Amino acid sequence: MRMWSGKRGVRAGWSAFAVVGLLTGCGVESPATDAAEGPEQPAQAQRLEGSTYTINVYSDATVDAQSPDQNFGSTTRLTVDGEPERRAYLRFAVGTFEGRIKRATLRLYATDPSVDGPAVHATSNNWNFSTLTWNNAPAVGAKVADVGAVADDAFVEYDVTAHVRGSGTFSFVLVSSVADGVVFLSDNGAPDAQDPQLVIETEPCPAPDVYLTPPRFDTYVSEETPDQSYEHPTKLVVDGAPRREAFLSFDVPDTIAIRSARLRLFAKDGSTDGPMLYRTTPLWAGGYFNWYSRPSPVGTPLVDLGHVPNGTWTELDVSSVVTGAGEHAFALLTHSGNGVDFVGYEPGQKYFPRLIVGTGQADTCAYSGDGIGGTAESVTHFGGRGDEEPRALAAAGNGEYVVAGRFSAEGSSNPADYGTGPLPNGRGMALARYRDDGTVAWTRGILTAEQAVPESVAVSPDGGLLVAGTYMGTVDFGTGALPVAELGQNIFIAKFSAAGQPVWSRGFVVSQEGAAGTVFSVELAADAQGGLVLTGSFNGVVNFGGGTLSSGSYTPRPVPQQMGLFLARFASDGAHAWSKAIAHGDYAPTEGTAIALAADGSVLVGGRVGEGSDLGDGWIAEDGLFVARFSGTNGALQWKRMLSGARGTL
Repeated sequence: MRMWSGKRGVRAGWSAFAVVGLLTGCGVESPATDAAEGPEQPAQAQRLEGSTYTINVYSDATVDAQSPDQNFGSTTRLTVDGEPERRAYLRFAVGTFEGRIKRATLRLYATDPSVDGPAVHATSNNWNFSTLTWNNAPAVGAKVADVGAVADDAFVEYDVTAHVRGSGTFSFVLVSSVADGVVFLSDNGAPDAQDPQLVIETEPCPAPDVYLTPPRFDTYVSEETPDQSYEHPTKLVVDGAPRREAFLSFDVPDTIAIRSARLRLFAKDGSTDGPMLYRTTPLWAGGYFNWYSRPSPVGTPLVDLGHVPNGTWTELDVSSVVTGAGEHAFALLTHSGNGVDFVGYEPGQKYFPRLIVGTGQADTCAYSGDGIGGTAESVTHFGGRGDEEPRALAAAGNGEYVVAGRFSAEGSSNPADYGTGPLPNGRGMALARYRDDGTVAWTRGILTAEQAVPESVAVSPDGGLLVAGTYMGTVDFGTGALPVAELGQNIFIAKFSAAGQPVWSRGFVVSQEGAAGTVFSVELAADAQGGLVLTGSFNGVVNFGGGTLSSGSYTPRPVPQQMGLFLARFASDGAHAWSKAIAHGDYAPTEGTAIALAADGSVLVGGRVGEGSDLGDGWIAEDGLFVARFSGTNGALQWKRMLSGARGTL
């Protein structure tokens, strides 16, 4: 295995490779060009004692508050001072490696000492050594490390392990608070032992280790039949009308060290508004119980499941309560009339409920050969005790990303916060944009009188946000109220500017002959002209602007088997271009769960289709997953591929 280091080298007439990315395992890396720095040439990093990598600096430059518009990228020294104020920026490209990082050390060679050396702070990667100035330099982030006195003609070392946790690109800025400045050697365009260095010490990854256990006990009870107990049920039913509640209990031995715990349940019959998971008292030794004798939930909900797709696994993090050995019991409760059926425990049934306990696996580690990887490049946490629920995320270019979600803070002393402070007191939809280093660019909370749930977000070519989702009742994103349906879920699409301001919004009522309709999924993709394509699944009828579309046969109480697929295209101003629906199969749903645009503008859709449905070229002979391509001009089917034998959701 090789490690690459970047030497910008422009001063000497050549430049070197940078490796960026997220680890998905260990192997030969594929270096990528940093467009901001120009074409690169590879320079192999030094590897010592089989587990230590020395990576030379990729870019560095000084900025000076006294010359705020001057670039010092061509100098061979990095000057850091508190008076006059000068800072030094450095960037390193860390490629793939075996194992996990034990220690990361930033080494700088000082040629002018200081009684108090500068501190190292994290900063954005969004800068170029040849254009960097005081006025355009990225903001100073969190402090990573600090030192005391700096000796002359010697290396000074900073422990930056807390910031460098895996592969990727890492930028630092050196900041001094004293008038006794320090001078470090800069990259001089050719490999040099006294260049700024990032030294990565690695150690082997512990083998993945989990403890998996089925429930000791699972059941459900019903308010309709309050005296009945359900022994060894094949399904766990949770519903709000009529009320049904499900219960599970697991035993965790005292022979394992618990790091994390996840409850996994398989949904036979999904829901657009899934139940809440509570702890409950594990006092079930007396056997099965009925509605009257059922255990009570303890405390506040651990998780609110939200949308639960049909035929998929749902995984719930219960690490906060499964912290030791013994019996751990849970209750699933809901007030929603759209219930959910989870698979119950039966010996030999592969979809049984299970508690998965992590017992010692590292937080960030790349594994070789066992299919487990994905080293975290960075983790950023926002929010607190408020009710924040991010629902969708999309890349926004330059390493930035946008998030769409919802929030609730109605009268709460713990308001929602997506990173810039409390959102308005109430409930509504939240939008946020984050920079590549995880800092917040902006957030926006849009109060809605009723429920609005974003399910998908994309970034248009002009930097605006395109959002799609579902809503109920009266909703106004700032461009006028959407069409109102008294009951049921409806579909919305909306555009917001690059700064989060509303541009336009459209709402589409889903109904069933005057009754409420149901929307099961909504996904969108942005096109090159600023418009969007939309897919999903619904039960009832809807009109996107080109006439009424039907999911096929439907009933006042929707069932997943009656879900049909919708597909629509809209212009950059939200105007309808075309739309179509594909009815459900004879006994199984037809759903659009993923969408993308090809280079020629045609529309790629993934999902599942029921036997008897028709994607556009005739009757489907069996249920299954599919990928299909439709014309971007009118939605006509161009081709389809059935994924024979595949299960789950695309």
